[in-house]
Amino acid sequence: MTVSSSFVHQLIWVGLGLAYNGASALVIALGGAGLAPTNPVAGIVFVLVFAAFVMAGVFGWTRIYKTALPVLSLALIGAGVLPHLMALTAGAGLSGYASPLAWGAALAINVYGAGVFGIATWTAYRRTA
Repeated sequence: MTVSSSFVHQLIWVGLGLAYNGASALVIALGGAGLAPTNPVAGIVFVLVFAAFVMAGVFGWTRIYKTALPVLSLALIGAGVLPHLMALTAGAGLSGYASPLAWGAALAINVYGAGVFGIATWTAYRRTA
């Protein structure tokens, strides 16, 4: 089985999301403040849901994958990108983040994911149009 580059990029995002949220959960478990103001366990669950649908695509379950893609793309923009962008305009600024680098990493990971899932959505529907 060969895995298309689209799936590879989606799985890279899954890995990045799990690593970031896992690191944040570890910091909290060790008594520190998380990397971001978001709940890292919820973040891990969010990413694992994406992983399940990506794997459906990898295994050829096209109908499930194609149906989920637009929803996943919008969910990632709404729950992954916008909250980190809105932190810039919030009165507290980036105070909920461990550092500006932690904020930038969270934003970059989710912008990358939104792009990857957006392109995957476009490609999946373009092939059958």
